Amino acid sequence: MSTLSRSLSLPTRSLAVLLLGGFVACSHPGPGVANITGGATGGGTVDPPPIVFSLDDMEGDWFGQLTPDSLARDVRNFYFTVVGGQIVESADSLGNQWTSIDTTSLDFNVDGVMAANIESVLVTNNLVLTAQMNDALSTLTGEFSHLNAADILIEGSFVLKRSMGAGQFSADLMDGVWKGTGANSRGKRRFIELTLDVAGAVLSGQMIRPHDSFVQHTYSASAANVFTLTNDSVGRMDNVQINADDGSVLFFTYALIDEDGTLIGGPGFDSLLGSGVAGLSKVDPAPAAE
Repeated sequence: MSTLSRSLSLPTRSLAVLLLGGFVACSHPGPGVANITGGATGGGTVDPPPIVFSLDDMEGDWFGQLTPDSLARDVRNFYFTVVGGQIVESADSLGNQWTSIDTTSLDFNVDGVMAANIESVLVTNNLVLTAQMNDALSTLTGEFSHLNAADILIEGSFVLKRSMGAGQFSADLMDGVWKGTGANSRGKRRFIELTLDVAGAVLSGQMIRPHDSFVQHTYSASAANVFTLTNDSVGRMDNVQINADDGSVLFFTYALIDEDGTLIGGPGFDSLLGSGVAGLSKVDPAPAAE
């Protein structure tokens, strides 16, 4: 890890500890518990007992979006998976991914305050999350700081939902027209347009050079060109290969879709442009003519 990574990681961890300390003072009454009041003799109000959270409440998949404070930064789809009280897998739609070989810590106290630190062992890629779980045990609301491989610190907020498990995401979320950009490691960008059906199959598409609108690749309907959910608990698609009419390949190592079907993104490569990251937003359909 770089010197800058170490220097930023320690204050960030300290911030998480301070946030934990602040939240410890708060207790959360159980949902639907009525106050017990005294009778005509003027008895006082008895507060309902607080909910006592435990690390077991974190088990499972959590998904949502990380929203940077800076409008110049991209919103990203994100998820993490907790098994046995540990984060075993996490990824976002900008190509940042952490697996079981990476270093993670997860703290969760009796007041439902989470502090997580996810750090790559190969490159500088450190993500710190602090959040409060709601009383229904269904959402985490908090803040993040991400120190990426370029030593850029990105901060923002998030709301993550607990996945219901298999079937949380369905292929019909991909139905529609998607437009966005792909950028390779040298910063060269291309516009990408794809039309997908309810099964995630590509009906048509093209890749366009921005400065002169030259169409470099076109994509036609093919049984092989399909965005297929490989983990429908979190909206993840692995090894998505789209074959162009000229024989070139657009490949997503993995791609994530959000719960509302508005953003698809992930890392991959184009056979002519090399490796990079692409992000596509669904285009609202034109209103029907009256």
